[in-house]
Amino acid sequence: MYENIAILAAFVFLYSIISGKLERTPINGALVFIIFGLAIIACNRQGKKPEKSEPRQVKKYTIEQFYQNLSIFGGSFSYDESKILVTSNETGIYNLFTLP
Repeated sequence: MYENIAILAAFVFLYSIISGKLERTPINGALVFIIFGLAIIACNRQGKKPEKSEPRQVKKYTIEQFYQNLSIFGGSFSYDESKILVTSNETGIYNLFTLP
């Protein structure tokens, strides 16, 4: 990673030295930076092989366990900030509940 930053810093330094001459040619600064960025990306991807990982095991649940999940969200304070209003499916359908 630090090698890439050093290369980029060197490129920016060299570009700042010759930028005046480059702006008078058909090759402008944006094009130079795009080409340089693509070259760095291509160099980083060379020689790297994708890691082979084994598929992770997914835990299986019964339908009863699936329906016994509990979801609570949407916390809002009451006007006097003494209670919190939340939405939950604790009873089997979504209802509003207050928590002290």
